[in-house]
Amino acid sequence: MSMRGILTHIIDHQATHKGQILMLNRLIG
Repeated sequence: MSMRGILTHIIDHQATHKGQILMLNRLIG
């Protein structure tokens, strides 16, 4: 998978699961 493909997948996942991503960002940050 290309880097662009990975980033696109991550962005799409964020758009679908904003709540989970925000929680993960809190744990990571």
